[in-house]
Parts: sequence; C-alpha cells; structure tokens
Amino acid sequence: MDDHDSVDLFARVRDGETEAQFELFDHYVVRLLGLVRKRISPQFARRIEAEDVVQSAYRSFFSGVENERFVLQNSGDLWRLLAAITMHKLHRQLQRNQAAKRSVKREQSVPLQLGDSSCSFLVDAIASGPTPDDEVALSEEIGLLMDSFDANQQTMFELRLAGATIDEIADQVQCSERTVRRFFDQKVKPMLESRFGLHQAS
Repeated sequence: MDDHDSVDLFARVRDGETEAQFELFDHYVVRLLGLVRKRISPQFARRIEAEDVVQSAYRSFFSGVENERFVLQNSGDLWRLLAAITMHKLHRQLQRNQAAKRSVKREQSVPLQLGDSSCSFLVDAIASGPTPDDEVALSEEIGLLMDSFDANQQTMFELRLAGATIDEIADQVQCSERTVRRFFDQKVKPMLESRFGLHQAS
C-alpha cells in the first residue's frame, strides 16, 4: 500500500466501512508491534505486552475517527498518527507500571533533583494527553532520542519517562546514582536543549 492508498483507506474507515477497518488493522499491526517491541527495554518487556499496547492504540484510533478527531490529508499521515498514538499508549503503560511498583513498595517520591528535571517536560507532555499533531511530533522526537542511546541508557530514559527518580533508576539498572545523573546531565540535557530549546536552571 502506498501513501496515496493510505489516504483513501482512511477515508473509507471514516465513512464507516467495516472492511476498511479490518484492512487497516491487518496492514499496520505488524509494523506497530515491531515499533513497540523495539522501544521496550528488556526490563519492561517482561511486564508489558506489545499486543496489549497496540490493541489499545487501535481502540483509541477508531474511537477518534468515529468522533472526527483526525483529519489526514498528506501522504504518510496515517502511519505517523498510528505510530504516535501507539507510542503514547506505551509511555502511559510505562508510567502505570512504575506507579504500581511504587505502590507495592510503599515508596515515597523524593524531590526532583538535578538530572531528574531534564525530562520533566516530556513526562508532563505525555501525561497531559497531547493532541494528535502533538502526539506525532512528540513520538518522533522520543524515537530519535531513544535511537541514540544504548540498551542500558534506553532503560534509564524509559524509567524517567515512567516517573522514576534518580535513586530508583540507579537501583533498577544496578548502577550508581552518579552514573545516572551523568547520563541525564551530560547526554540527555544537551540533546533536549538542542532539540527543544530547553534550558534547565542550575
């Protein structure tokens, strides 16, 4: 299916064609599953099923189409929208997973410190329920950041997006708090400043 066909397919789904809904699901499901599995670190993969994330994304997508939330006109918009919704669902799952773990341990949150706040605006953006256009942009930026990290760094970044603090991240990836802080202060912070014009107070 080329990009032009995807625009036509979306129009058919919007018009309520059941066959088009199945066609859209079948065409993108493998790519979306691959996207989720690529973004989940081994630590979270034990607790988060890619199939559940994608199913949730499809439910939100079809609900959004039914309520006329989406207007797609350009080639590639359908895939970008589906990918963005899926990534948003994944990050919400990460947040819920981390919150549940804290609840079980009865841990109290510690104040944000240097390093923690370098990702705080991303956490806020995910939690606030961004618009479809914002979802696309946010998903693409997070994906670019994740691609530049090694496996251990991806885990640290995912944990931060899930709301974990520096000491929690250090405990889960089995490294020192100093290593975690260095990662956020020396690698993540400059990248965020470059991409988003973010300047964190000392």
